[in-house]
Amino acid sequence: MRKIFSVLLIIVLAVSLSACGSDPTPKDTAEKYLAAIKAQDAEGVRAVYDGSYSEDELMGTVDSLLGESEEGKEDDEAAKQFKVKIFGFDYTVGEERIDGEDAEVDVTFKTYEFGAMIGQYLERTVNELLPAAFNGASAEEIYEMGIKILEEELANLTEKSYEKTVPMKLKKVKGEWKVAEIEDDSEFLNAMLGGMVDTVKEFETIEDSQNGD
Repeated sequence: MRKIFSVLLIIVLAVSLSACGSDPTPKDTAEKYLAAIKAQDAEGVRAVYDGSYSEDELMGTVDSLLGESEEGKEDDEAAKQFKVKIFGFDYTVGEERIDGEDAEVDVTFKTYEFGAMIGQYLERTVNELLPAAFNGASAEEIYEMGIKILEEELANLTEKSYEKTVPMKLKKVKGEWKVAEIEDDSEFLNAMLGGMVDTVKEFETIEDSQNGD
């Protein structure tokens, strides 16, 4: 009986050591990437991401989607609240699929309805700021009105009612799994930003058609 227990112990230890020494899987890398994004840990992101990254780059993407400049925005309470909610997404890492040096991992995001909020924000800026400008409002007054609209729309985001599952793409770089570079208009970023990318694309299409492009 003692020999049997000894053999079982050796097998258990061997399996444990093998698991501890195994390389990170695509799912492991996906978990690290998403946890680092949420924690706003730029170094953690760069360790598993095959592209450049900084917190400013992500917020810069948000600013570019809104058609606004980053300059001076960090002093606004609206920008700070926006940042808190942007990084407040929840996620679940699901199935992984490996094809040689490439892989995909399903990620389910649950976050605020940023797409709907941005749609409302853009609509209000057109309907409220343009008339004010035609009526002689100064640039500073227009800016303050825009900030107030953004604050009001952000205040309406009280529940994480947006949920979507999208694939995260990974690839092997020097023998290690890395998250492949994520494009600004990708379905992955759109899901993480609660549908914001889709909403802005729709407005840009409407704007282009009105301009005859």
